[in-house]
Amino acid sequence: MTQLSVKERMIKRPVHAVPKPAGVSPERAIRLGVSRAFEEELGWRIGVIGVGLTITPFEETLAQFAPDFLTYELRSEGIAGFVAIDADTRSAIIEVLTCHSAMARRALPRDLTAVDAALVRPTLERLLGNLAEHALGTEIEGWVGDVSLGSQILHEGQLEARLAVQDYRVAQVSLDFGVGERQGQLVLAIALPPKVDAKEPDAAPSGIGDLLAKRLRQEPVMIEAVLHRFTMTNADISAWVEGYEIALDGADLGRVAIMAKGAERLLGNARLGQIHGMKAIRLEPAAAPVLGPLGIDPRKSEGPPQGVARTQSEEQGDVISLPQDP
Repeated sequence: MTQLSVKERMIKRPVHAVPKPAGVSPERAIRLGVSRAFEEELGWRIGVIGVGLTITPFEETLAQFAPDFLTYELRSEGIAGFVAIDADTRSAIIEVLTCHSAMARRALPRDLTAVDAALVRPTLERLLGNLAEHALGTEIEGWVGDVSLGSQILHEGQLEARLAVQDYRVAQVSLDFGVGERQGQLVLAIALPPKVDAKEPDAAPSGIGDLLAKRLRQEPVMIEAVLHRFTMTNADISAWVEGYEIALDGADLGRVAIMAKGAERLLGNARLGQIHGMKAIRLEPAAAPVLGPLGIDPRKSEGPPQGVARTQSEEQGDVISLPQDP
């Protein structure tokens, strides 16, 4: 009997003898996704020195923003997070695109331009696709599956207005360009799915009271966001002309009241901001009370009016008398 050659034995090797690949950690999946994205898009092999993967609250995630980083928002059904690269990584990508290789010396600091953002964008888009592929079968599967690259973020206030106040998974990736001592940084932050508490199915209405309560919950409520309120006389209003300026004394962007229209019922407090180029409000804890104007005529010196000298507590019904000025 003739013995099989090495090549023939390899061809006849049973399929079940192929060793099953070991499980890939989330950090290794990110490492592979980043390095292969640069190689496939730019033909440039880089090294990934380290990957830090943490779950951070909103404030700590927002602190990852740096003014000299090129930052893009990440979108899913809404704003899902952001991806950013430092100035040296941005310069190195442009060097590879224009000169086919990165320089050995670090690039001089310069302002970020729209051309820079347009040249770097395809690499980051390839990065998201590769991360989604390499994350399959790991703990972060689906983390970037439905995420796409959005518009550029220009400043921290813009990012704060767009991000939802929730926890984020943040990946901090250290890059080695393979020339000289040049290294770079990449930050990827994507929101975690919100925790949904299991709810018991609504019980069937047992009476007219339950039916009425259910109907009331479904009724629309008109609400309005109030930044400031003041009173004026008819004479003041009659003096209005085009270009007339009205000062909102005491108005604060961080003190917006959400009221039920027509009912004077406070529903919550908010802070004025911006999202997608539109004015927006973000729900906030109740702000400290602010004293409104007392309506004291500065021309009179008889002391505070009786409306101020005698007030009534709404909770306890107590009458508090304040002494008159001597």
